[in-house]
Amino acid sequence: MARRLGTPFKVYDNDVPAFHVEVARSLEELNVAAGRSHDAEVSLEDRARIRTEVATEAFEREHGRPPENARELSAVVARLTRPNDRRRGS
Repeated sequence: MARRLGTPFKVYDNDVPAFHVEVARSLEELNVAAGRSHDAEVSLEDRARIRTEVATEAFEREHGRPPENARELSAVVARLTRPNDRRRGS
């Protein structure tokens, strides 16, 4: 007989950062535009390019200007990819 051990992990509707959702959406669009299945594997170069584009757009929306350097861009990527931690009220 199978038994459940402990409490199942809590899953919240907004656990996936919006950045990840937008990157996934852009990757699907890239695949469809190239005539591939929406969930086909994407090269590391294309993934990096799309992540950079999405992060740059997010930075520009937030600050009203493009990032001045890679450090500014990487800081916004780090913040946007942090999991939503409900224990800290984030």
